[in-house]
Amino acid sequence: MTEYTEGFRARMVERMTGPAAVSANALSREVGIGQPTLSRWLREVGTLAGVSRKQSEPKPPGQSATARAPAQWSAEEKVRVVMAAAGVAEQSLGEFLRREGLHEEDLVRFRDEVRSAAIAGLTPTKKPARGEDRKRI
Repeated sequence: MTEYTEGFRARMVERMTGPAAVSANALSREVGIGQPTLSRWLREVGTLAGVSRKQSEPKPPGQSATARAPAQWSAEEKVRVVMAAAGVAEQSLGEFLRREGLHEEDLVRFRDEVRSAAIAGLTPTKKPARGEDRKRI
């Protein structure tokens, strides 16, 4: 794993937020660093400043101004998004994620959480037979 200096990271974040801001995708192609890494750096700076980039930008039409960070979503919201994403064609997934205000890694995490919860909820718990309890006592 390549380590980048704080100065380099700050320059990349500045390129994504400055007056002539470029998207993480475009910057990724230009400098050869993965888009998820650049997006994470951008989120980390927003978290340190106490304001996320999403909160500081005007919301697109149809998106709630009180949208919460994906980490604060309820289980019902996560299941809804996972189920809805399952029905979206691969070429439309990016548009779906933008509309929901999510990154692809959020969706992957939600899928894992929903899968784990389903497995835990569907796995029968093994209760000891009455005879075994009496033997122990």
